[in-house]
Amino acid sequence: MLKNLNLTFGPEKQLQEIIENNKDRQMVLLESVTDSEKFALLDISNEESIFHSQLDYRIYHTINLKEWNGFFEFRYVTLDTEQQKIFNAHLGKWDDPFNRPVGLKSTLVGHDERKDYEFLMINIWEDQEDYVEWENESDNEFIIFLRSEEHTSELQSRSD
Repeated sequence: MLKNLNLTFGPEKQLQEIIENNKDRQMVLLESVTDSEKFALLDISNEESIFHSQLDYRIYHTINLKEWNGFFEFRYVTLDTEQQKIFNAHLGKWDDPFNRPVGLKSTLVGHDERKDYEFLMINIWEDQEDYVEWENESDNEFIIFLRSEEHTSELQSRSD
């Protein structure tokens, strides 16, 4: 079970070197959808971070986290105590597979323990089209709530 997630950003070559020098760790390399020169590296080894980025999250909620392939949607959200209750209620609905958006494979939510109200939500989708359809649903209460509190990045798994 994933308890910690560490991530960093950088040029592909540098991130590939990190992977090569740390073969004992489970890493996921992601490429930006909007800029082919931007990459992210996730360390999902449940060990102390080897990155200097200080982007370290304690995982407090996962849904169907079985694989690390697909279209990745990163949402950085700042939520006060009341907003966290609303967020968790929406997220809790996804625990039931019949209530998940079409094409949503997995979700994980991490908390930055150094910053009380900072959260990272990563949704892994079958493909970009499923994400875009969900993102653009006019009656999507969860997305309406999230848009007021977030910064989004879109990446895809890099298969070599």
